[in-house]
Amino acid sequence: MLTAVDWPASGVRRPGAAQMSILDVPTEILLQIFYNAVGDGPLRPGGTAVAIPISQVSSRWRQISLDCPSLWTDVRFPYGAYRSHSEMLDLLLDRIGGSSGTLPLTVVFNRPEPGWAGRMVDFWPLFRRMRDFCHRLEAIFAILPTPGIYEFNRALGQQNFPLLVHLHVVQSDNLAPVAVDFENAHFLRSFHLEHISYGSESRNTSASLRSMCFVNVRFVDLPVSVMHGLHELTITRSPLPFFNHANPLPQIALTTLILDGIASFGYPNELFQFLTSFQMPHLQNLEIAHLDNRLRLSSQLVQALQPPALFPALRSVKFTSLVLSSVSAAFCHALPALDTLILDGVAPHPLLSIFRDDFSLCPALTKVVVDGVPVQR
Repeated sequence: MLTAVDWPASGVRRPGAAQMSILDVPTEILLQIFYNAVGDGPLRPGGTAVAIPISQVSSRWRQISLDCPSLWTDVRFPYGAYRSHSEMLDLLLDRIGGSSGTLPLTVVFNRPEPGWAGRMVDFWPLFRRMRDFCHRLEAIFAILPTPGIYEFNRALGQQNFPLLVHLHVVQSDNLAPVAVDFENAHFLRSFHLEHISYGSESRNTSASLRSMCFVNVRFVDLPVSVMHGLHELTITRSPLPFFNHANPLPQIALTTLILDGIASFGYPNELFQFLTSFQMPHLQNLEIAHLDNRLRLSSQLVQALQPPALFPALRSVKFTSLVLSSVSAAFCHALPALDTLILDGVAPHPLLSIFRDDFSLCPALTKVVVDGVPVQR
């Protein structure tokens, strides 16, 4: 290793100073250099985003790239791979079916525009061939326009995904959301849909789902069984699901609930109905922000988060751009474990007066932040 003493300020090597050739650098270090230099994707770095540039350096590095199975288990499909009969597509699919053929796969489809040079992209050849690898898919990230989402769902929507734990799908244009159905991913833990509708057939999705994010989706009379296995649920820019109330209320394992930009869809008391459809004894983190028709929905929120409702494990609450003028001490009785309260763009702040007047309410509360400024209880 070169030290500060060995390295001359002038750039001229001193007699006896250590010399290093790139041939002496361990392959693992050079691979890390490539990761840092070229592994910069819109979602996360790695995989073929690194493997393909490496293979273009020299014949030696091409062989290193091909002989490193881990580089071919995180597959980034570049723009050229979406063309019919693409050599790049053939190379990628051959490699992920070759030496890494028994390893779980992460795939990234990043083609937000529908075409180039006035020509539309034909997404079908890619997704048709991807069906052969569904049994190995562990994570899917897709940022695609409407035609791409349509072909994505057409080819993959009804396949079996025994390893899939993460599904992240974004429809990149502003056209009507395309329905996506992934019913046969029984161990899915993270589900993020943005500007996507969830197909009606997906109401039979396994209760073993662990985390779901529904964006721009309408749910009507969704079976409660879908919620049983969820640990994290995020709903963004979307109407809320509608659940038929059961007696007694079912208990679910949800630990994190994030509602952001929820749209009012016309049926009465949608937020209240959603929040009171279950018992949530394990819920630890709650974030609610930017409600459509915020005065009406904020009132429903306050009504839902007070006795007889009880959230014994809820520790962190963040409210953004809500109206909480009707909140009362009863609201605090439902949150005995609360230790962090963050209010951003919430005015007025009757909660602060309530907490300061009665220290027996939320006795664990130690952190209060209002519009980014920590305040004393």
